[in-house]
Amino acid sequence: MRSAVFVLVLTILAAPVVADDFRQGVSAYKRGDFARAIAIFSPLADAGDARAQFAMGLFYDNGQGVARDDVRAAGWYRRSAEQGYAKAQQNLALMYQRGEGVTADPELARKWFEIAARQGNADALRELEALATGGDGRAALALGGLYLAGEGVPKDYAVATQWLTLAAAAGFAAARYNLGYIHDAGLGVPRDTGKAIEWYRAAADSGHRKAQYNLALIYLDPGVPQHDPVAGVDWLRRAAEGGSAVAAFTLALLAERDEGTLKPADAMAFYELAAVNGSAAAQNNLGWAYGTGNAVPRDDVRAWVWFQAAAGRGLELAARNAGVVEARLGEAQRATATQALERLEQTIAAAQVTR
Repeated sequence: MRSAVFVLVLTILAAPVVADDFRQGVSAYKRGDFARAIAIFSPLADAGDARAQFAMGLFYDNGQGVARDDVRAAGWYRRSAEQGYAKAQQNLALMYQRGEGVTADPELARKWFEIAARQGNADALRELEALATGGDGRAALALGGLYLAGEGVPKDYAVATQWLTLAAAAGFAAARYNLGYIHDAGLGVPRDTGKAIEWYRAAADSGHRKAQYNLALIYLDPGVPQHDPVAGVDWLRRAAEGGSAVAAFTLALLAERDEGTLKPADAMAFYELAAVNGSAAAQNNLGWAYGTGNAVPRDDVRAWVWFQAAAGRGLELAARNAGVVEARLGEAQRATATQALERLEQTIAAAQVTR
């Protein structure tokens, strides 16, 4: 049996008539007139009111005014939870944890506890803490993320570090990355690039692309004792080959500047890698290269395709550039370009799936 306390303060804005109906339902419940409360809440729940759906879940969960039915309770909790109602998310998590009305599923239980905790649900936060203390590394990772970002709890880097350290010991690369970021950015501690490198490297060796990228940035920074441009480029390559668009874009910029072992002739390949992995900036730069004949033979069809890809991702400059190039295209070229854009978008979508 879960808590059956209704909150009189309406936390979801509603039309006046709906709000009045909801208050009447709460009043009926408080009087113990469950039949009347159900008669009020049921149509509201059917109409999609998340609070009323949660209320229906409680009725079936606790057997108030209806025969107890865990399956129906879980169904109502799920409908409410999927609309973002934290109390329903918490109760649905408990049902997955206990196997009541649903097949027991620890991962789904943890997921819903985390979602509710992110909204500040104290019960869900306690459940996550209990799981993490009991050795659940994913719960520890979730808690570390909550305290690091200040989601649902006050931001607290020290507490975040405690939970992330537990998750890192359990083998979670994301926790190691976050610990590296804490030391790299000096969050609650003095900046320590040595410790940042240790944690980033632990995550990077597991293929964590953000860790690989941030590790590269430290090595590329001439202001730190660990400055090592060769290692920096090597980690950028690893991140880019793993699907990091920002790493590939950074490599292209370095190549354009003829830095280290990278040469200007390498830039286009890196821009294409970044572009295929969704970088609008790289797509725009490719459009400019083909549209001006810079570093590659001029090709207005390719220029338009890359500009359009970038414009489709919200880059206004690319949209204007596409308009300029389109004015130079003939009818047959426009048809060819349109087909090429469709193929490119399919390639980009496939790259997103495999990352």
